[in-house]
Amino acid sequence: MPAECLSDGTADALYLAMRVASLELRLNDERKMPLIVDDCLIQFDDQRAIEVLKMMSELSLRTQVILFTHHEHLVTLATSQLGKDGYHLHLLT
Repeated sequence: MPAECLSDGTADALYLAMRVASLELRLNDERKMPLIVDDCLIQFDDQRAIEVLKMMSELSLRTQVILFTHHEHLVTLATSQLGKDGYHLHLLT
């Protein structure tokens, strides 16, 4: 099935899964590189977003993870699910 046939949410999830899988291969070979994504959780419901935030928090123990977003509810989810040591927030003004 061509990617154009996927819903926006499914395409976003597939893109993120491919990025993380590629990164995992590099990390296993000791070639460190960060994961940098921009608003990749827009189409995710809260439960899926929480699971991705948890995965990113765990991944951040092995490499740098940067998630850009303008969705304040993701900060609320991160705060409630990851605790203060599970993420670092930098606000851009």
